[in-house]
Amino acid sequence: MHYKIVPRNKYTMKQSSASFLDFYTRKYFFIFFLSLLTTLNSWATSGKWTSKVTAGTIEYTATESKNPIKDFNGNYVTVVYLENLAFKKIGRNSIKKDVNWLLSQGYRVIELNYSKNSNARALKINEDIIAINDSIAAGSFCGFKNCSQYKSYVLFEGYRIARDVSYFVDDPKIYNTPEQYIVGDSLHMDIIYPANSKIKDSI
Repeated sequence: MHYKIVPRNKYTMKQSSASFLDFYTRKYFFIFFLSLLTTLNSWATSGKWTSKVTAGTIEYTATESKNPIKDFNGNYVTVVYLENLAFKKIGRNSIKKDVNWLLSQGYRVIELNYSKNSNARALKINEDIIAINDSIAAGSFCGFKNCSQYKSYVLFEGYRIARDVSYFVDDPKIYNTPEQYIVGDSLHMDIIYPANSKIKDSI
């Protein structure tokens, strides 16, 4: 049996090396691109917000949901999350866990960090809640001009929200209604509740 050895010239070796490098370049570029998409999908910004409660500025961090929910005008449903307040947190989850849960539900989350300022308690904290609502209604809060004016919420740390909970459905049979009206109208409410409290809730 005879074997024929085919010599590899410099051109062949260079071509093989180029193909090898090209494969790894594409591979690592793809990994980098996926990482970039993940980062952009949960993009967070930070800055300062002027607080009436602390009579100064406090830090805010705003994070977008990967799957944001919007109102009928196309604006982002937003939760303003007040944290490190001067009173005991009822919910026993970590702030990170509750914020991540809100993001998973589609909310834009803007965290305001009060750093345990002694004024960040009832009833003084209401001044900032009013200021937050006024700013969102005016169309500008923490640099955002597209927070929903109809479906934005202020939550204390340790709380979550259940939206559009049906609590009453009327009976179309007792009204003088068109024949097409066979399912009663439902009334809904939004419920804010402590997450993982010592006393279990039924939400």
